[in-house]
Amino acid sequence: PSITGIITSSNIRWMSLFFTISRASFPVKASYTFWDSRFINAYVSAGALFEMPLAAHIDGKKIDAPDQWSAGAGIGMQFEITRKLSIYVEPDLYYYFDTGSDIRTIRTDKPFSVTIPVGIRFTW
Repeated sequence: PSITGIITSSNIRWMSLFFTISRASFPVKASYTFWDSRFINAYVSAGALFEMPLAAHIDGKKIDAPDQWSAGAGIGMQFEITRKLSIYVEPDLYYYFDTGSDIRTIRTDKPFSVTIPVGIRFTW
């Protein structure tokens, strides 16, 4: 995934620069099903994500971006349509840890993130 944002710095005046960071992501996630019926099941999940920067640029100039760690937890529900096909919704809450870098991103300014993935799941 690519992250695009604005970095700001102040000396005498404010200045804004556009930057992009391309990262390779390595997720680890575990889930536990706490309710399972014929057509519906519900589960909780928790995990961590390590993101390693592949390339980072500010106004076209290459920079060294820091690694990014995050942790997340969520709850999900799956509705079975057939034995091999289901629909799911999985609201998650993530926290992005401080990188210690001077580069400010949305993840450093607002480290909590909520996602609500919805999709189709194939099982075999």
